[in-house]
This record gives sequence, C-alpha cells and structure tokens, in this order.
Amino acid sequence: MKAEEMFQQAAADFFATAAAAMERHGVCLAAISGGTTPDGWFAALTAAKWPHWDRVEWFWVDERAVPPEDSASNFGRARRLLAAPLHLAAERLHRMEAEKNDGAIRYRTLLAEEKRLFDTGNHFPRFDYLQLGVGLDGHTASLFPFSPALEELRETVVAVPPPRTAVPAVARLTLTLPVINAARHIAILATGSEKTNMLHRRLLAPAGADAPISMIQPVDGDLTFFLAP
Repeated sequence: MKAEEMFQQAAADFFATAAAAMERHGVCLAAISGGTTPDGWFAALTAAKWPHWDRVEWFWVDERAVPPEDSASNFGRARRLLAAPLHLAAERLHRMEAEKNDGAIRYRTLLAEEKRLFDTGNHFPRFDYLQLGVGLDGHTASLFPFSPALEELRETVVAVPPPRTAVPAVARLTLTLPVINAARHIAILATGSEKTNMLHRRLLAPAGADAPISMIQPVDGDLTFFLAP
C-alpha cells in the first residue's frame, strides 16, 4: 500500500470513530502524537470536506520540552499542519506545556477536569480516538525502551528524560500506558520498510519493555495498524 492511500484510510478511520463518539456523547475526544509520520494523515484530514470539526477536542499523547514555536514542538507542528488549515478554535487544542517544570501536573489536572473523559465511571481518562506512531527503537508516544515510565500504573502523565535512542534528545511529557490502553480506539501509523518490518517482527514476539509498542494492548477498545512499507 502506498503511503498516500494509507493516510486516506487512516483519515476515514478517524471520521468513522469520531462519528460514533459524537453519537455517544456529542463530541470526539482525540489524542494525537508527534513526529513527522502524522504529516500525511494531517494532509488527508484537512483535504476532506468533513463538517464536524467544531465537535472535536484535541489532546496530545506526548510533547517535547520546547515552546510551541520551536520546530521540534509536536503541538506546533499540528497547529501548523492541521489546526491552521481547518481554522480550529484555539480553545479546542489542549496543549501539553512540557517546557514548564510543573507541566506533568498541569496536564494531569487538565485531563482530570475534562469530565467527558470519565463519563462511564472509568478510573483513567478514556479517549475516543488515540493516534500513535512508532520509532525504529520500538518506542511509541514518549515511552522508550526500558524506561521507568513503562511501570507507571497510577499517574496519567509523566515526565521523561531525554532519550538515548531517538531524536531530538530533549526531555518530554507523555501519557502513560494505562491511559493509552484505556482508549476506545487506537490507530498506529507507520511508514517505511524499516519501521513496518520491525513491527511485524516485534509483534510476533512476547510483549516487553525492550519494545514499548508491543505493550499497546487496549483494555476494552480497538487497535488498528495503518502501515505503508
């Protein structure tokens, strides 16, 4: 499958998931990750004539400890490639302030105060749609191989030190595994033969901290892979 076709399918998957969420509670609560892989997905979303953007609330899976104007900012990239073309209202973009010392506490509070994330009485916030990528080292979100963050079972958001196996080597914030795995629908996007071959190999092996992507196992939700070698 070509990358453009894959991103079109991923966009259609988002629209279907969002429609179901809107029927459920009037809004789609979506969390997106960073890196360059979502660029093609953003393009497919913005090209579609979808009329319900005012009913989507955007959150972030992870963020680098840089201001939003920095070229490494996940929020800045999404604001430029997704929010600006669609004229999304600023109040619907719930940024992780990873550059602040208390950024993790701030985002935990933000999530706790969004009551629609807990409308079924669940313990962890439950996103309707959560988009992930994967690194060649097997990381996803900002959960890196053998990171202590993989063992976090109580907090929703944690700070992680600069990674040794990915760039940029800056500190980050990330949602924790219990939050990610609580999502109703998780979409993992990957392009390029190195990533897709690694995924095929790693997902046939037992889940483990050496490849955090293998630990993405929804508790009561769906998991879909969109791969373009």
